[in-house]
Amino acid sequence: MSDEVVLSCDNVSRTFVVGAGFMNRGRAFKAVDRVSLSIRRGETLAIVGESGSGKTTLARMLLGVLPPSEGTIAIGGKPIDGYDRLSLARVVQPIFQDPYSSLNPRKTVEQIIEAPLIVHGTAAADRTARVRRMMDSVGLSLRLIHSYGNQLSGGQRQRVAIARALVMQPAIVVCDEPTSALDVSVQAQILNLLVDLRQEFNLTYVFISHDLGVVDYIAADIAVMYLGQVIEYGKAANVLRHPQHPYTKVLLGSVLSPDPDQGLPDVQMKGGFPDIINPPSGCRFHPRCPSSLPLCAVEEPAARVTANGMAKCVLVASGSHA
Repeated sequence: MSDEVVLSCDNVSRTFVVGAGFMNRGRAFKAVDRVSLSIRRGETLAIVGESGSGKTTLARMLLGVLPPSEGTIAIGGKPIDGYDRLSLARVVQPIFQDPYSSLNPRKTVEQIIEAPLIVHGTAAADRTARVRRMMDSVGLSLRLIHSYGNQLSGGQRQRVAIARALVMQPAIVVCDEPTSALDVSVQAQILNLLVDLRQEFNLTYVFISHDLGVVDYIAADIAVMYLGQVIEYGKAANVLRHPQHPYTKVLLGSVLSPDPDQGLPDVQMKGGFPDIINPPSGCRFHPRCPSSLPLCAVEEPAARVTANGMAKCVLVASGSHA
């Protein structure tokens, strides 16, 4: 692994306005709120949290699909708004959650993988060779080169999506739940493939997931998001084994055991997921936190340096395990 930081976010926020219309200015809310992260070349940063936590909005900003309302995103030390659309696509590419909807059903495997090469003006002879090499790298038989998506299994479709993302040899790949739509046995195959490809091409992954088992397998670092904020951040092995923030502890406690005798986990959270347009005052997690104090309802916790990395919680003791 390298110490070179290839992607960084500095106090990044994204604000949306809902309910705007005639004579109505609408209401603004921050889907992502003051997020700061960095990723070194060749490593994987996992971003985890419940639906509505801001993971996908952050991913769309990293891909250049959405501009940040505040803060700066930099790739290779260069602000993302300094890239034009084509040059950014050479550097960062997505792999989406659903291989059934992310592929054009009217295109063959060859046409799907070849499409980025055509857009970037690659010569026809070179395109054919690169498509075939990439199919081999992702474990797709060449006999499938003229097949359509509806003739492929879910795992094969996701391999096509991975090949399409990597054919331009990007430095960074944003993986948005890339295995969640697949059968468990196929998930393992795709995860192993992603690990092998990271090593082969020296890729850097941003891996968005709700599956902490997957994160434990693939990630070097982890950012835990809740209502738009990163509330715990550090080395994945430390965060997953010695969680500091109560929310991280609850997430880990909610993971189903493969042993049926263990029964269902006790989630311990109070209440339901709050309204993201009207987040709670103070610590955003306090209405659901099993350990909240009166102070938590009025004071937004500052980021505290811990043995793991960082956590935003008044209950966390700096520099030690909870």
